[in-house]
Amino acid sequence: MATKQETKSQVTGHKVSCAKFNLSKFHVAPYKQKTSSDSQHKLFPQYEYADGTVTTPVIISGSIKLKGGIPQTDPSSQYNKTDNDCFYFLLYKDEDDPRNVELFNVMEQIDAFYIDEINEKKNTNGVICQYVAKNESTPFDKELVYGTTDENAFLVKHTDKDEKDKSGKIINTKKISKMKIKIATKYEAKLTKDMPREVRTEVYLKDPATGGPKSEAEPVKTLDDLRRILVFGTTVKFALAFTKFWITKKGKNKEGCGFGLTCNMVYIEEQSKRNANVLSSKVFSDDDDNIKPIEQKSKTFEDDDEKKKEKEEKHLDKKKKGKKNDESEESEDTDEKDGEDEEDDESEKTDEEDEEDKEEEKKPKKVQPKKKGKN
Repeated sequence: MATKQETKSQVTGHKVSCAKFNLSKFHVAPYKQKTSSDSQHKLFPQYEYADGTVTTPVIISGSIKLKGGIPQTDPSSQYNKTDNDCFYFLLYKDEDDPRNVELFNVMEQIDAFYIDEINEKKNTNGVICQYVAKNESTPFDKELVYGTTDENAFLVKHTDKDEKDKSGKIINTKKISKMKIKIATKYEAKLTKDMPREVRTEVYLKDPATGGPKSEAEPVKTLDDLRRILVFGTTVKFALAFTKFWITKKGKNKEGCGFGLTCNMVYIEEQSKRNANVLSSKVFSDDDDNIKPIEQKSKTFEDDDEKKKEKEEKHLDKKKKGKKNDESEESEDTDEKDGEDEEDDESEKTDEEDEEDKEEEKKPKKVQPKKKGKN
């Protein structure tokens, strides 16, 4: 049985790459009264994987050059006064980076679907439901507004940026698209809003011997540790988990709603020049006694067996050709990784927000509840 610090995806090991993401397999489980706080109702996104298991959606990105980063604290700011306000990073869309665009396409698909179903069709198809009996649900009993709260809570935010000449005249308006992704934090029942939080997003560096992620995560515990690593220009892969679907309790008739998206794991595939020296500093040598082997988790970012088999076959074919053309020459070395930016279908997820509320949700389900209401 999973402990409280474990999550469903740690147990079931499911993930899906951006390239293989299927929107029809993605949904939000019906609302249960017990998964509610003073400020919001909490529902849990689910994804039906290839083996029929329905559990937390974990999306694995391709290799992305980071444009954006973790904000610095600013006591004069309205939003980032302390470190506890900064447990997120911004990822900007880069049309010149195919893997970046691929990730944004997945999130924009989800946004477009829920804008249409909730804001346009008023949830008449029951994409957001609440239980009325065991295995029976009905559309949520209040009118919902997806993404249009004060927080601008779409998965992808679009803004316009004016480009001006030296005189201050606007010469062009550029569309900026960005994602705000939360950093996973350690769950503690007695943690108050002002107490320092501990990072649970796991960071893996590249193993020079294998060309893939090391089997052990780096001892990153504080936000400053993570700031030193996730800097502009670093090439990374992300494991992003849909931790919840929240509905506010602010309005009398209409309620804002949106997804919680958390980065549970990150693989530093290529260090930026800005952090090349930092990664070997003592920030990663302290508290080594607390680091446990997590070989299975590191496989989140490795190629799957089918891709590995293809590489081995290519390697053998090239060796045979070289031997046939000139037996006196050594066969070419084809051990270089040529698919670093491709991912598996199954993954492990290392953290959930609101773990206490998810205790009832830990067992993967293969049967979805029947819905009542207009289709």
